Amino acid sequence: MMPEDSEQILPRLVQALEGVSRWRQEQEEAARARLARINDERQRLRADIEQLEREIETLGDLELKVQAELDELPRHVHQRTRAAVDEGINADAEVLAERDGLYAAALKAREDAVAELLADPDIARLVEEYEQFQQVEPTLANLPAGYRDAILAHHDSVQRRLQPVLEVAQAPLQPVDAERAAVTLVASLNPMEGSPEALALILPVPFDIYEDWTERNEDLAAVLSYRIIAATSAALAQVGVPDVAMQYTDYQGKLAVQVWFGDDAPQGDVREALDAQLEALADQAGELRAVGLDLYTAWLDPRVVTGEDDDDVQASDGAAWTPGDDEATEAPAGASADVPGDAHIESEA
Repeated sequence: MMPEDSEQILPRLVQALEGVSRWRQEQEEAARARLARINDERQRLRADIEQLEREIETLGDLELKVQAELDELPRHVHQRTRAAVDEGINADAEVLAERDGLYAAALKAREDAVAELLADPDIARLVEEYEQFQQVEPTLANLPAGYRDAILAHHDSVQRRLQPVLEVAQAPLQPVDAERAAVTLVASLNPMEGSPEALALILPVPFDIYEDWTERNEDLAAVLSYRIIAATSAALAQVGVPDVAMQYTDYQGKLAVQVWFGDDAPQGDVREALDAQLEALADQAGELRAVGLDLYTAWLDPRVVTGEDDDDVQASDGAAWTPGDDEATEAPAGASADVPGDAHIESEA
């Protein structure tokens, strides 16, 4: 037996076995702790996955909503564009009406200058002789050659002496002191690409210009209309269809011009030809320059003009593309009768 106060010494084998037992316990505790953490992480990930699945489902619903909005975008763009066109045309018509006062003032200034010259008794007498000659001119062929030659020589003298008056009467209008403004001509070809079947124009002028052209005074809206119609006729002649019919119709109170080509296929680029003629109009229109007014052209999808949403341009009540519209009036595009009224056209035009 060992003394009670002596330290017990275990055999090395026992110590080794106890060490293995402690190591096993430590490893087991560590493994169980790791398993607990793994389980906690698994639970957390499962919760995250459930949350992500809910978010994915929400994103799916949102995706459907956004895709539906994207699918509807062309229709909304179409509606907004049409609303912008209608609003813009009305606003441009107001600009034109405001500038008409300046145009009237410029006309009056030129008329006053002519009246001042005509106040001279000698000039007034020459004008009277000029008017008398116009009355007797058809009968000159019945007079003896000597009398006829004398009358013609005197008339030439009168014309030369009246030349300063004629130059003032035909002179370009003097520019007024005003900020520049602009209006827009809406244009559309159907179809937009390839050989067109129809051309439509919407002018920022009231339709009653066409209805009342025989009684209407020469105002700025009328002059602009005549200019645009003349440019359109020239463009149609340029692409080889001078006799194609034009129709005038009411587009929400504004003047619209329709051209249906039918079997008369244009032999050229209609848009390019019209743009060139309108550019020439801007250079030649002295009355527009005088009142500081610029003309722009907006080429639009024909569906905007008709108000249609589908791919094919369909006829609809009041649409500017409607063939055979009861309100439309047809006339040959190349004829002088297409330009209603007797508007004064500046000599440089």
